[in-house]
Amino acid sequence: MSRISSSIIVDHQDLRQYYQEYQAASGEVRFQLAQRLSWKLAMHTIAEEIVLYPAVERELGAEVAAADRAEHDEVKAALAKIEASTDPAAADELIQSLFTKLSAHFTDEETNQLPALEEKLSDEENLALYTKFERSRDTFSKLITLPADKRPFNSTVALFSTPLDKLPGILLAAVNSMPQSQK
Repeated sequence: MSRISSSIIVDHQDLRQYYQEYQAASGEVRFQLAQRLSWKLAMHTIAEEIVLYPAVERELGAEVAAADRAEHDEVKAALAKIEASTDPAAADELIQSLFTKLSAHFTDEETNQLPALEEKLSDEENLALYTKFERSRDTFSKLITLPADKRPFNSTVALFSTPLDKLPGILLAAVNSMPQSQK
């Protein structure tokens, strides 16, 4: 059976891979990977907040969900600093620091939180979360391939400042406006 944990773990693995590619790159390629990594992380963060955290709050409690949201607030703040940075060395330091923290966050989710959540979910609930997360990830993957001037958000800061309840409609409209060949 498809489980929410498998989808989130795949996302974490993708982010780790992007980070490794970023670390190995230099020059313009490194800059482009930093931008792509920032967008992938932003979209992962939003997908967790829309799909996962309501279930975490319902099944594991408001305190656990609040702690997760606080960690995501730190990610958002770090991404805003990275995006605003004009100094590649400073941006690199911010990315390194962010991924050190994210490594611990990913490990905690994968080894503690997701197993505890799945213990409380029925198979149907787990499948529904998995499906919603996969759909979100698919939508975000399509949007990230768009040229910057065609995205519904011109920065991760703009993405994060949009109310969560408005995002699904905005993202769906953006996907629907894409040429059929990109859908």
